[in-house]
Amino acid sequence: MDSNLQKLQSLGVFGIIKETIKLIYQWKKIFTQITLLFILPSYLIAFTNFALILFASQTIYFLVFNLVSIIITAVLTVIATAAVVYTVAYVYAKRDISFKHVIGVVPNVWKPVLGTSLCYYATLFALNFVGSLVVFLIVVSNKNLVVILFIFLIMFFMGTFYLISIWKLSDVVAVLEGLCGFKAMAKSKGLVKGKVRMVKKLVMALGLPVGVVQYVFFCLVVQPTCIGMVGKGVLVIIWILSFSVFFLVTQVAKTVLYFVCKLDHDEIVDKLALSDHLRVHLLENYNDMLKVDDHVRIEKLQVV
Repeated sequence: MDSNLQKLQSLGVFGIIKETIKLIYQWKKIFTQITLLFILPSYLIAFTNFALILFASQTIYFLVFNLVSIIITAVLTVIATAAVVYTVAYVYAKRDISFKHVIGVVPNVWKPVLGTSLCYYATLFALNFVGSLVVFLIVVSNKNLVVILFIFLIMFFMGTFYLISIWKLSDVVAVLEGLCGFKAMAKSKGLVKGKVRMVKKLVMALGLPVGVVQYVFFCLVVQPTCIGMVGKGVLVIIWILSFSVFFLVTQVAKTVLYFVCKLDHDEIVDKLALSDHLRVHLLENYNDMLKVDDHVRIEKLQVV
């Protein structure tokens, strides 16, 4: 096993964050390209949609735009996730990586990520539906309302937080192990076993600055203030850039966490095997390009 990967086994929350910052700094060119092409546009579209919800009239055109923008944002987010995970894995595999490689491999890895994300949101929706139903039944049928409701809400939020912790790794599993949907989530659940407390601390550490920026944005931009339009415009730009950076850091951190958990469970992370697995995705894309090229040549010959 590579000595650099072996060092990851002992990393805690701050160690993972430090490793994340180091990776982004060392490979800032390719991560900047991923951010500018995928992450930043997704938040620009998301903010535009948010602004229209606040200020635009609820017409049929607005609803169509709202639906289209949500779909585009989701697709860009999935592609960005796959691109970042693939890049970090390529770095640990000690192989040369370029933005062209990332763009070439994304079509082969984004579908498992999308399927896994859909399964996560379906599970989250079911959990919230059941939770709301239980709260309703408690409210209408029980006299010891406060105590029972308090206990249930604690259990509900703990379950939701645990689900989020599992989801953090499931995207990485989908890219690097070829699993999809609930299979990726089950694998992720096995990986976080024994590291749940550390994973929860990492989720909170990464989520805290996001919450702070979101709260400041709400107070200074959404709520009526003495700040003029120019000032609010600057704050909007800061918000978009901040969330783009937070997203990148989160994706890199959870990929590092994946390797930490793999090593903690004594699952061998072979640099050569990892390299071969990543190369397969690249070759699949290359073969697809050859098929398209051959098809074009045949059509040209038929025309001649």
